[in-house]
Amino acid sequence: MHWQKCTVAHGHSYRYSPWPWTSLALLLWAAPVQAQVVIADQTFNDADWSSVVAGVTGNPTQTAAYSPAGGVSGSYRQMVHHMTSNSYISVAHLYAAATYSPASQGAVQSMSYQEFYRVTNPPFPGAAIGIAPAIRQSGTLYFGPAVAPADTVWTSHSLANLTAADFATLNGSGHPDFSAVGGLIEFGYARSNASGATYDVQHDIDNWSYQITPVPEPAGLLLAGCAATVGISRVARRTKHCSRRRGPDRFLGLPAHRGPRRC
Repeated sequence: MHWQKCTVAHGHSYRYSPWPWTSLALLLWAAPVQAQVVIADQTFNDADWSSVVAGVTGNPTQTAAYSPAGGVSGSYRQMVHHMTSNSYISVAHLYAAATYSPASQGAVQSMSYQEFYRVTNPPFPGAAIGIAPAIRQSGTLYFGPAVAPADTVWTSHSLANLTAADFATLNGSGHPDFSAVGGLIEFGYARSNASGATYDVQHDIDNWSYQITPVPEPAGLLLAGCAATVGISRVARRTKHCSRRRGPDRFLGLPAHRGPRRC
């Protein structure tokens, strides 16, 4: 091991090795970083999607199906709400091709959501549709922040840094569990509408995605902390250049001595 010499006040000199700091840097560099997980769909094959009516008032119905062309990137998913007088409907559309397990893939720190949407052939000017991210965990549906746009051309909508507190059941009584003991998470989106008359609202979605950020693993930082502790304990090595003095040597907390001594 290569030691370097440093002379300080009172005629004392110390030897130190740069190895602890090099080791610490290497450990920090090598600390595991949890990769983000992306769940996305730009195709919308019917086999990959299902619809669940989460809430309904009156007698509205809904349909959803694959459409081969006309989307942002080709195919897309087309939906229609068949509204009746004084009716309301909320529908969760769930993606079957991918899930996330906090138990095996890591607790969720946050999620980001993105989609492209449009309202097609609105029944009247300004006809809007409620849109929101939606997930299902242990059989319970949770809905993220909602907006009600009326854009008739493809428009991007995104939400960043969503936590478990940003998702709630339809009545707001519960939230998902993003911790490492939380259940399997299914991903999707939601659509809702309310009407005082009878009409159809056609609306579409494309380029749908979630980006999941797991909680960072602490193992690498713990190892680095251990390396720093061991390294610091070995930094100050005194050589055979002791001097006679009285009182405590306050440099590096060395003990007091009253005469010649051996190091």
